[in-house]
Amino acid sequence: MKKILLLILTVLLSGVIPAMAEPAEKNLIQNGSFENVRRVLPDKWFAPGYGRDKEHIKFYVEKNGAPAGNNYLTMEVKKANEARLIQFVKVQPGSVYKFSCQIKAQGIGTKGRGANFGVLHLPDITVDVYDTGGKWRRVEFYGRTGPEQREISAVVRLGAPGAFNTGKASFDDFQLEKIQETPQGARVLNLSKKKPAPVKKKPAQKTAPIIPVTFLLCFFWVLFVGLYYYLLRLYKLPLDAGSALQKEVSAGKMGALSVTPAAMFFVFLGAALLLRIILAPVIEGYPTDINCFKGWAWIAAEKGLPGFYLSNAFVDYPPGYIYILYIIGMLGKLFSLPHNSAIFVVILKLPAIIADILTAFIIFKLGKKELGFAAASLLSLFYAFNPAVIFDSTIFGQVDSVLFLMLLLAFMFLYKNKLPAACALFVVAILIKPQALIFSPVFLFALYSRKSWKTFLYSGLAAIVTFVVVILPFSLRQDPLWIFRLYKKNLASYPFATLNAPNLFGLFGANWIKESETFFLFSYQTWGFIFIGLIVISSVFFFFKSKDKARIYFTALFIMAAVFVLTSKMHERYIFPVLTLAILSYIYGKKKGFLFLSAGFSLTFLINAAMMLHLMVNHDNHGIPGDDLLFRGISLVNICLLAYIIKIGVRRIAGAAAPAYEGPDSHVSDRVDQKGSTPASKKNPNKRSQEP
Repeated sequence: MKKILLLILTVLLSGVIPAMAEPAEKNLIQNGSFENVRRVLPDKWFAPGYGRDKEHIKFYVEKNGAPAGNNYLTMEVKKANEARLIQFVKVQPGSVYKFSCQIKAQGIGTKGRGANFGVLHLPDITVDVYDTGGKWRRVEFYGRTGPEQREISAVVRLGAPGAFNTGKASFDDFQLEKIQETPQGARVLNLSKKKPAPVKKKPAQKTAPIIPVTFLLCFFWVLFVGLYYYLLRLYKLPLDAGSALQKEVSAGKMGALSVTPAAMFFVFLGAALLLRIILAPVIEGYPTDINCFKGWAWIAAEKGLPGFYLSNAFVDYPPGYIYILYIIGMLGKLFSLPHNSAIFVVILKLPAIIADILTAFIIFKLGKKELGFAAASLLSLFYAFNPAVIFDSTIFGQVDSVLFLMLLLAFMFLYKNKLPAACALFVVAILIKPQALIFSPVFLFALYSRKSWKTFLYSGLAAIVTFVVVILPFSLRQDPLWIFRLYKKNLASYPFATLNAPNLFGLFGANWIKESETFFLFSYQTWGFIFIGLIVISSVFFFFKSKDKARIYFTALFIMAAVFVLTSKMHERYIFPVLTLAILSYIYGKKKGFLFLSAGFSLTFLINAAMMLHLMVNHDNHGIPGDDLLFRGISLVNICLLAYIIKIGVRRIAGAAAPAYEGPDSHVSDRVDQKGSTPASKKNPNKRSQEP
């Protein structure tokens, strides 16, 4: 018994004595001395918008003269602006913390904010350092967290929102420690902030009318699509008409209308293009990405493709889209277009705008074979005037439609059983944006289903040749593995549970929370891997157990929606392909539920994108608050929409009213024959399944 008591006492003392010996907790800042470097930026630190003004803002790690360790961080601002690095830190509610940091400042003016550190959205609780005469100065202060505060955004910066500055600031030995007692006479600042304080606008910055423009886009959607539907009724073209324009629709039976239905459709499609061009310069777009596109276009034009990735600029895009930016940069250089001019902004957005219209036209061409002219043209304009689609390319200034256009072409060849061409186009899509890799299972399933080594060999060869040809101009001055390092860096960036993406983790308030944090039993990252495994297994069943013609598009729809809703590191725009995949699934599956899915995801995408752009442009805030009720609400809606997709998939597997699958080219037999007769399957369209 004495030995047991002695053992228990030893164990207790082994835990108590070290705890008593340590007066304070360890430093909560990771890599606070900036010893570990990830290419340019220090590891564990995040630079929101890094690269948006890379000509005038520089971050680098220096070695000589560090007051602690071997390295220290320096940020240099050559043109009035704010430079900052942030790190998300878990804290305990109602606790006191000591902030301390070594700062060296040089050439910083006194009209703006100086070198400072502290909490990102509380710029007034720290001390500004303007010039230290080449010496290091330790600055410290104390702060208390709020009763429900569990995280802060630690920041080191030069300048502040609305108080820009120039000069050089160096930081080292940034420490954040929880303390039990505050030194006598020390001032304890409030670290909590229930509501975002109004942020001063940048010089000459105007409030962008993002919310009004969003409502305007919705109005145009209803107006143009509704008007087109009304005109279709005047033509007396039913939505379930045959695959060709009916011969009885002639000029003599159009009444007051003097144009053909086809001409009317192209007029409306042209109106969708014109609307985008008119709206393109109204709002420049998401500042970080637009400025990156401007800078990359200029670098590509100046240094050429071989020297593009050798510049010191921040570049996280693979070569595919750089070709387009190279052309834009050459046009800007040829016509001496200022980067901030409205015409240059329109040219930057033009590739995505053109991709929108081409995608709408492809929807029309595919739909006309399956649904008839009236329904196909209505679906096409449903997409062309979709406010979510217009917002993404024309207002947000993103290139998601360019990526999906290439994916759509790949899916079309996949559907026609032309696998080498499909794989080549898929590689081009991956080289435009790595997010295309999400659809890899669809192409692997299609290759496996052929059970042909010859097809597999030709497809692999086509993919490899395409990959080499596309990256070759950028590889002339680099080692062979440079492209793989670029992808590795890209895929490893932004290690957060969700990045403004309304999904499962967004529902639980995990926006911009490190994916290494625990969510119930596991980390967000681990949950993401678990869900990826379940998604792949489910997609195997959806693809191979279903025998209808829509399985390619439906499997792609399910994979994209499930990955977005259930996995980590998702950005707000990754769901964009679902808007079109749902329409394509309707064209080949004839289930009205797919139209509901397209409209539902369009709504959540539009709300989320408008929120994000409004916060960034008008409030210089890159993240939606995790506890925002609207954000959580659309997260819940997206989860419900995914559940609806799964329900459709289960019904398809069960064979509920699913047409027989006759191979990739089976739709040929459904076309109108040369004599103009309508196939029996289309003579009675009312017999089509109306199940979702």
